[in-house]
Order: sequence, then structure tokens, then C-alpha cells
Amino acid sequence: MIKNKELLLNENLKNLVDEPDKVHISENNNGSKTEINIRAAVSDRGKVIGKNGRIIKAIRTVANAAVSKHHQRCFIELLDE
Repeated sequence: MIKNKELLLNENLKNLVDEPDKVHISENNNGSKTEINIRAAVSDRGKVIGKNGRIIKAIRTVANAAVSKHHQRCFIELLDE
């Protein structure tokens, strides 16, 4: 399940940005909480965030839906590369 979630996020983000080679996703699983760090090029941060934060909110919604079956919460942070 975790590999599928990571693959889903990775593929969606790589299709969204101009520099897909610089997109990296790391995941830390701490019991009932999963932290996902997304690293993208500085020039692509706006595309990942989206207008009024709509893209990053949608990414968070999908990630939370994926981990909710396991009674977990997902926190996503966008970091500079």
C-alpha cells in the first residue's frame, strides 16, 4: 500500500512540474502518523502549490485518503531542493 501511495504521488508530481528529475519524495512512518516530504525545484514550487493552494490541498486529501484505511494521518511538507 505504501509503495502505491508513493508511486501515485511521484507520478502525479512529475507530470505537473517542468523539472521532473528534481522531484523527490521521502516518507517517515511513525505509528499513527505518516510524514511525507516533497522536494522540488524552486522554480516548480508554485506549480506544486497551485493557485490559492489548491494543488497541494488536493495532494494532501489523496494522501490522507490512502492512509485512513490504516487509521493514520498524513502530513505533507513541501521543501526546497
